[in-house]
Amino acid sequence: MPRRIAAAALAWLALALGAAGARAEDYPTRPVRIVVGFPAGSAGDLAARTVAGQLSQAMGQQFVIENRPGASSSTAAIVAAKADKDGYTLYQTTNANVVNKILKPELAFDLTRDFAPIALTASVPVLLVANASLGVSNVKELVELARRKPGELNYASTGVTTTLHLAGELLNARAGIKLVHIPYQGSPQAVTDLIAGRVQVMFVSASSVLPQVAAGTLKPLATAAMKRSAIVLTCRPPPSRAFPISPPACGSA
Repeated sequence: MPRRIAAAALAWLALALGAAGARAEDYPTRPVRIVVGFPAGSAGDLAARTVAGQLSQAMGQQFVIENRPGASSSTAAIVAAKADKDGYTLYQTTNANVVNKILKPELAFDLTRDFAPIALTASVPVLLVANASLGVSNVKELVELARRKPGELNYASTGVTTTLHLAGELLNARAGIKLVHIPYQGSPQAVTDLIAGRVQVMFVSASSVLPQVAAGTLKPLATAAMKRSAIVLTCRPPPSRAFPISPPACGSA
């Protein structure tokens, strides 16, 4: 698994133009839907909405987000694969789709056969974060706590076989600990439960937790990258008070 996990959209995949006789120079003549495999508010959804807004402005047509969460984004992939191949259904894929195809070869779609890649749109760092009340400040302290309490600490993910799930299992294997996996359909509910203490830690896209890191309700323990994240460093609250910062400003560095 790469140290830096692209948790937002890795690429936009479009069903090939031409099947419906559409001319490229006339495209689009009606609204275009973008199928997203995770719920509203998740990192992938936020990336999709950013690109959709820019495409709508540049091309003079609406690009509408259609959230189809489930099966680690495979539900959305099936919907997009079955759509008319006329360019009016785009699909935002993530590395979860690649992992799913490796682990579940019986899936009813094939990324290379059913889709044509357009562009890489986003790559964000993945953080390992903990509920602030857990009382750990780094990975070493988390591992020590988990060894004292085997099977008592839970970690959330955005679904079974997603890279965030596999990151947690990799930590379990390499550190010799037993964090219990709690899967969700996306990051919004997982982060809510993490803040509430129903789960204790989570690997998560930085864009999904920057406000909580800034406010001090979540503690960043590590980043899944080769170096520290400048985005996260700018979001750390000063030690004496809360850091009232908005997500856009928080991610500006």
